[in-house]
Order: sequence, then structure tokens, then C-alpha cells
Amino acid sequence: MRLVQAEGQWLAGQFDDATASSAEVLARFTALGDDAGCADTHWLQAWIAIDRGDHAASDASLALAVDAARRGGDTLRTMLAEACIARWDVLRDRNLAVARWGGVFHSASAQQHPALATWINDFLALAATLFTIAYSAPPLR
Repeated sequence: MRLVQAEGQWLAGQFDDATASSAEVLARFTALGDDAGCADTHWLQAWIAIDRGDHAASDASLALAVDAARRGGDTLRTMLAEACIARWDVLRDRNLAVARWGGVFHSASAQQHPALATWINDFLALAATLFTIAYSAPPLR
């Protein structure tokens, strides 16, 4: 319930409260050895960081979400966090992101769980759009 409350704080723009609450929740999940709870808390912390404009902290939180999900053997949570990382990576450097993630996330992999498909399709769409802009569109004036 505290994780849901922390998410509510985040959604209400109460970033300091959400940060404090999520840190408290993470400590509890860690003490319990609840890897899924840790992964979900790191996911929330990533979005709090994004809304604060701290992309480095978001990247770190998403990487921790991947680690926690893997520890727990949760393939879906692992892939969700990785697809989210891929989506952010493609906005930074399309070619590097495609080189890193293109073999992992492709149109066939987007037909999995609906939540996962959302992130994969976002990655694919951004990669295609950025390719089109960079290589096919006339120069901007």
C-alpha cells in the first residue's frame, strides 16, 4: 500500500514526498527479499527522477529495476525495464540504441504482453522516425 501511496505522491507532483516514501518502501522490500517489490519501486523512482529532469538517476533506477527483476526470475518485469531503457536510449543516440537493442526488441517481440508491446513499439517507432528524419528527409531550413 505504501508503494501505491508513493505513486500517488508522484502523480500529484509531490516529488520530495514520493522520493522519501519510495526510499522507505524500497528498504522494506529489500529487507523482505521481495525482488518484484524492489523492481517496482525502482521503476517508480525512475519516473520520479524523469519528472525532476534527472535522467542519470532515472537510468540508474531502471538498471536497478532490471537487476531486481532478474534476481526474482521475473522475465516480464526484466523485459519491461529493458524496453523502457531502449526507448530512452533511442532518443539519445538512435544508431547506438538500435545496435544494442535492435536484436532484442523487434516487431515479433512486440506481440507479447500488452504492456511490453507498448514499450517495444515505442522504441521501434522512435527508431524508425529518427532514421527517416536523419536519412530520408530533406534538410531543415
